[in-house]
Amino acid sequence: MSNAGQDVDLEAVWAEVNRLLREGPVNRALWDAAEVAKPLALEERMLILGITAANFRHASYIQTDVNRALLRQLITQCCGIDADLRVIAGESAEDWQKTKEREKEAEEKAVAGIRRAASFKGAEAVWEAAYHEINQAFAGVRARAYGTTKARLLIKALPILYKAEHAARAEESAADEAHERQVNRAVDRIATNVDLSATAVALEYMRYSAGQKKSEGR
Repeated sequence: MSNAGQDVDLEAVWAEVNRLLREGPVNRALWDAAEVAKPLALEERMLILGITAANFRHASYIQTDVNRALLRQLITQCCGIDADLRVIAGESAEDWQKTKEREKEAEEKAVAGIRRAASFKGAEAVWEAAYHEINQAFAGVRARAYGTTKARLLIKALPILYKAEHAARAEESAADEAHERQVNRAVDRIATNVDLSATAVALEYMRYSAGQKKSEGR
């Protein structure tokens, strides 16, 4: 915890935020979300709130622009700190620590991937750049539990994969088997992030690819 949070009783602040919320206009969705959220840490003017997996459906109500602005205003009113908000799945400081460790590991892997990609040439460089772009498309997305969010992510990822396959095959036209492996690798990655089977994502990609080729006259 940074110095900004060491002298702040986060439990008391959040209890007061909940009280003030109920004195304002009725917003039951936000009331319920704030009630199940637990303050875990205040770091670099970022208040970390934890919500258990069973209640995590409430997280999106805290993270909307309007609700977030209201909560920030109430936090400032309670403790004089202009703190932004972040919600994680968890209920303890240990859960927040584990989240930071996972994110640090993911960041280190991403940096290593970028450095590795820089040493690649031809089709391999195209594919590595595509994997990085797909990862970036999924990173930091809010309300990932929603089906509509997953659908938007899928729609966003398919053009990335299509452009990569087209560019990679142009670089190495004879490497059909290698390109097919790379396409399936990307499909698996997308499927994991949008909670679909690889077969379902592959089918959507084939439909998208056929439509693009038709519109391009290929």
